[in-house]
Amino acid sequence: MGVDTEKLADHTGFSVRHVCYRLHAGEVLGLLDANRAISSRGQLLLATSPGSENERQEFRQAVESCRVVQVVVPDLLESETFDLEAVAAKLEALAGLSRSTADRRARVLAAWRRQLAPQSPPGDDRRS
Repeated sequence: MGVDTEKLADHTGFSVRHVCYRLHAGEVLGLLDANRAISSRGQLLLATSPGSENERQEFRQAVESCRVVQVVVPDLLESETFDLEAVAAKLEALAGLSRSTADRRARVLAAWRRQLAPQSPPGDDRRS
C-alpha cells in the first residue's frame, strides 16, 4: 500500500509536491524502502533524540552511504570546499535534470553538508 501524500501533506503542512520531494529523499538516503515504509536505517534515525549528536551521526551515515552522493560528490562531507556550480552541472549532466532542478538539488546537498559539518566545542569562536 502506498503512502497517502494528500494526508501526509495535510498532517505536515507541506505541499503534496514537497511531500513527494521529501519521500524521494528518504528513499535515496535509505531511510524508506521501495514501498515507502520506514527502513531499518530509518528506524535507527528515529530512535535518536532530535538535535542530538547520535541523530547527526545516523544522518551522516545515511548521506555517506547514499549511492547518488557517492557518484556525484563522493567527498561531500570531507572536502574543504563545496563548488555549488560544479555539483549542479554534474547533476544536470548525469541525471538529465534541468539546470534549475540541478541547482536546487545541489543546494540540498550543500545544506546536508552544513548540517553534518563537525561542530565546534562550546566557547570555540573559530570560523570555518
